[in-house]
Amino acid sequence: MSPSPLEGRFPLTGQPVPVRVDGRTRYAWWGQDRDGNDCLATRGGRLEVADSEAGIRDAATSYGWEATSEEAPGEGVADEAEDAVVIDVDEVRAWLSHAGRAVPVVAALNVWNLAIDVAYSLGRVRGDRGFWADRAYDKLFAANVPWALGLAAYRPRWTSQELTALRRIEGEAVGLLRTTLTGV
Repeated sequence: MSPSPLEGRFPLTGQPVPVRVDGRTRYAWWGQDRDGNDCLATRGGRLEVADSEAGIRDAATSYGWEATSEEAPGEGVADEAEDAVVIDVDEVRAWLSHAGRAVPVVAALNVWNLAIDVAYSLGRVRGDRGFWADRAYDKLFAANVPWALGLAAYRPRWTSQELTALRRIEGEAVGLLRTTLTGV
């Protein structure tokens, strides 16, 4: 029995997405909704989250959510224990607390994108647009997939305005993900 739209939002087809936050890897169910928007499964206004991939797959099965083989968001690091790609919120959080450290471009893009999907799924508004924010996002995107822009490689050079916008947005994203994935 799958939840009705009144009970929650859920991808028509989806798959587990592992997220490292506060030293633990949590799993949510990610995919596209009936409008083709990336979203995560929710019930009762909260993300459906499990402590293991098997746990989120069991939840998906019990709710009748269909699994897909589509690639989950993120190009994070492989989690040695589970051999899965993990979106690393902790890496971004560490960057935020150490001024002068290089921007972790892979983790930063993955966290930003996941926060967009979480906010959409929960009906929350995000303040991640604007001139400097868009420039920062474009640089993260180019650093992660330079071939999409016809480049062999791209290493961002950040202006102070871009870094200010990036720190604000990543801080909000980390807060959103910590709250919705762990209840902190």
